[in-house]
Formats: sequence, C-alpha cells, structure tokens
Amino acid sequence: MNTSTSAASPRAHAGTHALEDPHAHAHALGQDTHPRVRYARPDVTETRTTWTEADVPLGYLSAAPDLARLAGGDAPGPGDDDDGDEEGEEEAWPLDDPPHGYRDPAPSQRHASMSAVGSSGGRRWQGGGGGGGCDSEDGAGSAGGSRRLSRSLEDLPTDIQEHILRCQCSCDHLGYGNFASSAPRLTNGCSTYTYIGPSPHTDHDLQEPPSDPDHGTPPSKTKDGLVVSVSVGSSGSSGGGSGGGGRARAWWVCVVVVLGAAAGVGVGVPLALRVDPGAELPQRLESARTLLRDSPLFDGHNDLPWNIRKFMHNKLHSFNFTAELKKLRPWSRSSWSHTDLPRLREGMVGAQFWVSYVPCESQRLNAVQLTIEQIDLIKRLIEQYPEDLRLATSADEVEAAFREGRIASLIGVEGGHAIQNSLGVLRALRDLGVRYLTLTHTCSTPWAECARAQESDEEDPNSPRGLTAFGKTVVREMNRLGLLVDLSHVSQATMREALQVSRAPVIFSHSSVYAICKNPRNVPDDILKRVASNGGVVMVSFYNYFLTCSKKATISDVIEHINHVRKVAGVDYVGIGADFDGINMLPERLEDVSGYPQLFAELLADPEWTEEDLKKLAGQNLLRVMRTAEQVRRDLQEQGQRPYEELPPTSRDDSCFYRFIRPADDGD
Repeated sequence: MNTSTSAASPRAHAGTHALEDPHAHAHALGQDTHPRVRYARPDVTETRTTWTEADVPLGYLSAAPDLARLAGGDAPGPGDDDDGDEEGEEEAWPLDDPPHGYRDPAPSQRHASMSAVGSSGGRRWQGGGGGGGCDSEDGAGSAGGSRRLSRSLEDLPTDIQEHILRCQCSCDHLGYGNFASSAPRLTNGCSTYTYIGPSPHTDHDLQEPPSDPDHGTPPSKTKDGLVVSVSVGSSGSSGGGSGGGGRARAWWVCVVVVLGAAAGVGVGVPLALRVDPGAELPQRLESARTLLRDSPLFDGHNDLPWNIRKFMHNKLHSFNFTAELKKLRPWSRSSWSHTDLPRLREGMVGAQFWVSYVPCESQRLNAVQLTIEQIDLIKRLIEQYPEDLRLATSADEVEAAFREGRIASLIGVEGGHAIQNSLGVLRALRDLGVRYLTLTHTCSTPWAECARAQESDEEDPNSPRGLTAFGKTVVREMNRLGLLVDLSHVSQATMREALQVSRAPVIFSHSSVYAICKNPRNVPDDILKRVASNGGVVMVSFYNYFLTCSKKATISDVIEHINHVRKVAGVDYVGIGADFDGINMLPERLEDVSGYPQLFAELLADPEWTEEDLKKLAGQNLLRVMRTAEQVRRDLQEQGQRPYEELPPTSRDDSCFYRFIRPADDGD
C-alpha cells in the first residue's frame, strides 16, 4: 500500500494540508468526497477545527531534519516560513511539478521512508514514517494541489516535540498528530514501511519487500544488519481500519515501528544495546551510554564533601559545582580532586553516595560535631543545585530522581567513630538522612576492629577482635533502622562476625579483591561467598593500591576485579564504588567521574556480559540491597522490635567525657 504526500520541509513543521475547495478538487480527480474530520488538538496546532480527509494524512513530520533533507533537499518549500502566521497559506504546486528547492533525490540520496516514486499522474511523494502520514486505502492521500499551513514545531509543548522527533511512525503522536480514526476509508495505521539506518545506496536497496496479504510484510534487515520495520496495516480487502480489529492491528504496527526506530537511534531498547564484541570502541561507547541512560549508574562512595571542607572550609558561596574544577585552583593542583557536575554528567552518573567522612583523629573528641557538619554540607550542596541533584533516602527515591534527569544524592557516614559509641547518635544520623555507616575507618573503635596495614601485622592490644557484644548490637540496631552495614575498612574478623549477625544484606562500599591484590582493605574469597549468601554487594574500588598493590593500574585491572567478584560471588553481588575524591592514584581511562562509560564499553567487548548483567553492575544490585534492607526494617517494626538501649562498656579513654552519675542521696 502506498501513500501520496507532499515532500517534507527540511524543518520539522507541525504542517497540515487543506484544499481550497476540497470537494471540487476531489471530484476533479475522480475521487469521492468524505466527511470532515475534527483535528485532535486544534487549540495547539490550528485555529480551525474542521479538516478534510486530505488534511489528515500528513499531520506532524515525525522524522529528524536529516530525514527531511533526504526527502527533498535543504531549501524550504514555497512560502515556507516559521512565523506561525495562520492567516496566510502557502502556494500550491501541481503533482508533477515539485516546488523550487525540492528536488527529486538521486538514487544514492533516496530514503526508503521518503522516496520519490512514479505514478500515472506524474510524480508523487511517497509518505513513510519519516513523512508522518497515515495511509489512505485508495492511495489518494493528500492531493498535490493542496495547500500547507506553516507551523513551527517549537510552538508545541516540549514533551510533544521530543515525542514527534523521536517517533518514526505516523500514529496519533499523543493527540497532536494524525487523528484519523473517525474518518471513513482511512486505516489510522502507520506508513508503508520505515527504514532505520543509513541511507540506501542503490535502487535495489530501496526495493520494497514482497507483501503477504494474509500476514502482512514481515520485518527484514538491511545489508548492514539494521532493522527495517514494516507496516501490516489493514487494507480495503481486509475490512478497513474502522473496526476494533483494525485499530488493534494498527497499535501493534505502531509498537513494532517505534521499537524498530528506537533500536536504530539507540534510545535504550534492549535489542539495540547488544553490540558485536569486536565492534570498535566508539560504537561500544555509544551502546554503553544508551545503557546508562536506561538504568542508573549508582556509585557507592565519593569523598567530595571532605575536599570542600579542606579547600573551601564548607563555604558553598565560594564553590561553583557547575565549573570545570580541574581547570580551577586549588582543585586543579590536587591529585585528590575528580568530581564536578560537568564530569558527573559526562560520566552518566545516575546516583551517588556522598560521604560524610571525618578523620580518625577526631575520635573521642569532636567526631560527632564534624560528622553533622558534613551532613549539613551535603544537604546544602544538593539544595544549591536542585536542577542537577536530588536528596534520596530510599530505592524508590533514587529511581524517581533518575527519571527526572537528576542525580540521586544519598548520604553515607564513613567510620564508626562518628557515633561516639552512642546508639542515640546512630538513630539521629538516620533521621538526618544517612543511609549507611562504615563500621570503621583506618582506626578501630571500642566495639569494632579495623583492617590492619597487613593481616600478618601484630594485633593491636588496644583493639577488639572483630565485633564486641556492643558492636553486634550496633549492627542489629542498624538493621532495625534500615541503615546499610558497610564493611569496607574493617578487619576480616569483623567482616565475618557482621555477616553472621546482620539480618539485612551488607555492602562493601569501596573495596576490591584480596585474591588479586593482598591488601587488607580487600575482600577475600570466603567473604565473597558469604556476601552472596547474605544477599549483599561488593562495590569495586578504583584505587590503584587496591587493584594492583602498586602505583600503576589500567581499566583492565578494574575489570579483572569485577570479573573475579562475579565468578566467586555471582553477577548479582557486584557493584561499583570508585572512591573518587578520596584517593590519589587511579587507573588509566578512569581518572575521574567522567570515565564510567569507558568501563562499560570495555565490558561490552566481553560476550559473557549481557545487558541485564551490566545493569546489575551499574546499580540494580545496590538498589536491590537497599530495598531488602528497607523490608527488613518494616518486618522488625511489625514484630514490635524496640530500639536497643545497651550502653558500651566504660573505656579508660573516656576521661574527657562528661558522665552523669546520680548522687547517692537523690531518691531511691
């Protein structure tokens, strides 16, 4: 089935066609006249509310400007203007005489969705998905003598503009495009067929596939392996498009065409993502970006807040997060600075745990005060850039922020010394929006042992072995609160005991693999297996000393650690926690937050990584852990679990703390 429409303007107009005297013109062509059709959205597209059938087929041009150029050159049609003046109409031109500026494309330039085809009446313009026309059964479509009103695409709402420019089919376009379901003898289906991919180079490439009257024309592929989506809209012999079956078939056709178009332009359709592992890096990079547009990249650890304190004294009025900090002092002179908004956007970061870190030297001094000040800084930073950042405290809020195009911003506290041995402080941190606590940093607390410089080092006589009884209570209270238990920085003994106690999945927010690099900060294989049993996630760090135990590393070293976690624990238990702004030596091609697509592009070269696997690595695994921890919290609440009130044992180092002691004569 063919559709006759006029050549499209190079600019994507919301153009419609009307005849000066549609009935007279139709009789002159030997056609029947049809009742008038009300346009879907006259308030937006035109002041007139009644249209002839000839007005209907074109609707809005749904193709990108480059497709329009393929249809008829760069020059506009006669009288084409963008002023939106609906009083004046453009001049008409006869079927066999396209206007000046519209040319018959040479074979090498023709596009299958907008090719010029011969007809007995001279030359007509075949409408396809790019031209945006629903088919007329008799093929009359829009008569060549019709006039077209100029209307700029910019006049439409933003969401409609985006839909029209992305959609390759000629369907209703959310009520703003072709609306022909009430017009007799119109199919309300999609165009004859829509070609997705490079322009054909020969007439053979433009040849229509054979049609099957019983089953329609099946989809096929080009010689480049790209999809050609084919319409199977109803025809006169099949009962027309006015019945329910015809409409259902039209919807199905539109779905096929839209999916085919999405695969061609890379908007996140799963079939479009898988590339040949042998593909060149640019092609794999584009596929990686497509994946990260579809599923959030969720990094587990970034120390930017401490750098803001270090460089700016937490004064955000002097801090421009939208600037390229790598070009500004003091950031440009620091090997510890890797983060700003432009690079976060380039790196396709969808969610980030910003860390409230304070040094171990503050333990037993003002650690709690400093921690709260850092939480305050993170919240003020988020509030200062509301178009780019959104505070998130749950998995649902992370996904909501991602849908809005904002970076979901969560808060983690690094180091159990921040709670100063107080379950009350732990609860208060949760109320402030904190969603994970790293049990230790590089110093042990009175209730949890940190990783030693080397596991073979002599044990610290002042440090506990693993978790004390109070340390286990801290873990249980974190489960009750829905706080994630982060085991990065802790000793292997603490890892094992925390995994034994915790009812919720645990995380390693920024650690790597001990079997590859025997750094005590890394995770041994027996712990990896326990993490899988627990349902947790190990987020691989990019620190060179955790990857290769040396100053040098490459992106391949990161992949080796990721693949090892996958091999030992499983693909459901691996994630990414680069530790940007908290380390000063990074692998080649992963020097700052803009490099994440490079990592996924390299993983796409490995056929063992499916699209779903890569989404799990990017962030779905961490989101699952968050949801499970939230469910454990709800379960404990339903069971009536009350807050834990145990006190830590008195330490000899508590002499600088005030402790209330009730006087002996104060009541019983």
